[in-house]
Amino acid sequence: MENAYSFIRAAFYRRLRLAMVSHDMRKVVALAMDQHNERGIRTPLDLLHEIEASDPQEGSRFIATMKAFRPRIVINEATTAEDVKLGFAIRTVCRKYFGIDCEYIGYINQDEKARLSVRARRPLVEEYPRSDAAIYVSRIAKKLLAGPPAAGT
Repeated sequence: MENAYSFIRAAFYRRLRLAMVSHDMRKVVALAMDQHNERGIRTPLDLLHEIEASDPQEGSRFIATMKAFRPRIVINEATTAEDVKLGFAIRTVCRKYFGIDCEYIGYINQDEKARLSVRARRPLVEEYPRSDAAIYVSRIAKKLLAGPPAAGT
């Protein structure tokens, strides 16, 4: 959970920093990446208020970038029901702390066939197409090809 949160947080702030046109606002976003920054910016909402106060146009860009950031979550090597539920927990954390919607698109069971396909340097879905992991990978691929759901779903 912590690794997923840290990764999404870093990707989120990197995307925001790149979206800012003003060099000064990029510096503010970079500063906010440090949770112990001297300005007291702890959340994306704090950062938004800081940017809007300095440059309303950059504030609008910030909001648009935030709305467009919609990561998709896949839990790999799931072995228990708790592992499967982890995707929903990450989704809740993203909504609560970042104000962004993540899509939990599925999980892949732990499967020895996946390890064997890596050792053989062959794609899992070609080497063991009927394995549990290959079936779940195929389902996730279909969801990705279908595109993200409409906002708010």
